[in-house]
Amino acid sequence: MKRIFLSIPLPCNSPTLPQYLPLLPLIDGLHLDIMDGNLVPTSQGSAEEVQTVRSTTTVPLWIHAMVNDPASVIRQLWLQRGDIISIHYEHAQEIPGQAGECHFKELAQLIIEHGAIPSCALSPATPVLAILPLLPYFHHILLMTVTPGKSGQVMLSNSVQRYDELKRLISNLPGHYIIGLDGGLNPQSLQQFSFTPEDDIDLAASTGILNAQNPSQAILEMRQSI
Repeated sequence: MKRIFLSIPLPCNSPTLPQYLPLLPLIDGLHLDIMDGNLVPTSQGSAEEVQTVRSTTTVPLWIHAMVNDPASVIRQLWLQRGDIISIHYEHAQEIPGQAGECHFKELAQLIIEHGAIPSCALSPATPVLAILPLLPYFHHILLMTVTPGKSGQVMLSNSVQRYDELKRLISNLPGHYIIGLDGGLNPQSLQQFSFTPEDDIDLAASTGILNAQNPSQAILEMRQSI
């Protein structure tokens, strides 16, 4: 299964959401960023604004929490089955060994209690192998293909290599895993990947769709690329 999530900026309330309505039948869900200005330089989005979107549409939501205290954000979210919450490995990478693993295990359980699928995000500077101890708790892994915190960047050149590395890693493990990609994705950059029909992928795209001359056509071309 391969899904495309349209990444839209928060706040996105009733007056602004209609501009995206023509695209909803063409996508699989909406991707929403919450940034605290600490884990990443930008401050934007809130749990309250996510809940506003959740009350406006029934499409799946993928919340990307780029924050140093994800538990406080998660506790404010009540979502529907199939929604995703991605938290960053980097917010707690200094917690050593088993204590760090327990921290992420508790966060994954908290996400499940609030109705969503737990996802762990890796920034480009973090080695892919860092996720290995957390894979029992997170079956959705988000690989950032740009430096998190700013929209409109070009996909980093090592993104394909990191995707292939993660794909090899999870192929040796039991269970079903989904790889998420976020940053600089458009019909052209996606052609650099060697996706197979068996790959389960979630893609988040913003400017690659919204800044296209024909956003609907851009979505169709992205589907052809995957």
